[in-house]
Amino acid sequence: MRQESLKDDMNSFWLENLDRNNQREITKAIATVGRVCYQNDIEFGNTRVSRKHAVITNQKNDLWIYDLSSTGTWVDGIRVKKRAPFLYNSKIEFNGFFGRFIYSLDRVV
Repeated sequence: MRQESLKDDMNSFWLENLDRNNQREITKAIATVGRVCYQNDIEFGNTRVSRKHAVITNQKNDLWIYDLSSTGTWVDGIRVKKRAPFLYNSKIEFNGFFGRFIYSLDRVV
């Protein structure tokens, strides 16, 4: 049963970059976050973000963010210690890089 809920395209969520005013649909059950050129699903061009900075898992729209970095990941201003729930309207920050995002199960128009 757990394997079924971690299949790609089973459910998706949207990330909105508030600083750049754009949105992106994430359809993977396990999405990596990191720097450009390191084969991440969500990429940043800023060197303050680690090559493999974090992972977001989506199991039946139950989202969790796992910090893989030594520099830190914050959700709603609280530093992630290993993992944290990624709730509706959560704001995330990677090592002081304020590419803030908000997640939603539906695209915001």
